[in-house]
Amino acid sequence: MIEEIADSDDIKDSSHRGSSRSTTSSAAVQARAKAQALKAKFEFTKKEANLRQQERELANALLLLGAEKDYAMAEAEAEVFEAAASEGGNAKVLVQKIYDIHVDRPELGLKRIWAHLDERHGSAEAVEHDLMRRLEEFPKIASRDNEQARVQNDPSFMLADAKAANNRMLQKSAVTVRMTGVKDKAKAPNCPIHNSAHELQDCRSFQEKSHEEKTLFVKDNRLCFKCLRPDHFSRNCKSQVKCETCSKDISP
Repeated sequence: MIEEIADSDDIKDSSHRGSSRSTTSSAAVQARAKAQALKAKFEFTKKEANLRQQERELANALLLLGAEKDYAMAEAEAEVFEAAASEGGNAKVLVQKIYDIHVDRPELGLKRIWAHLDERHGSAEAVEHDLMRRLEEFPKIASRDNEQARVQNDPSFMLADAKAANNRMLQKSAVTVRMTGVKDKAKAPNCPIHNSAHELQDCRSFQEKSHEEKTLFVKDNRLCFKCLRPDHFSRNCKSQVKCETCSKDISP
């Protein structure tokens, strides 16, 4: 009787252990399946993220390509107009016609224009002809021009030249006449500009006038063109007037 009870307990223990192993195995299978499902979901999400990143990169690349194309077309169009502006006559008309034909593809038009310009100006003969033409049109330089160029570009002459220029300007604007020899015994008239006790030829305001202004002033004030005094004309003037520069007598 005792042995039968023991055998019954062994059977129950064995059955319980088998049930526990079955439950554990089923949980393991479920856990593995869940892990595989999550792995598949991760792989799908990763691929989706990569695709979206590639789409964004492609969109950015297309945007950059469009901007680059617009810039290239604008640059080509600008070069076409520059080429047209640098040409003249029939060449300018031809450049404009090439641009009008390729208005929707300025880069192709630019290639054709450069080919035309290279054919027109790029050869050695064309360059030589253009240089010779420019040399022939360039004004000839005399020996005095060389000396003047050397002086003008020498810093040591700047101050001296400035003083000399000022002196020449004063001498040119001034009335370069002085009465010598026989002088009128009458009192010298006042300056007609300032009505002061100095003669017109010594007046600084009169000296600063241009030649045309001086002539008009003398004529309007009915002065002698020789001695710059009133009451007589130059043909009747008895004053002896000499040029300060060459010391020659000045005749009316």
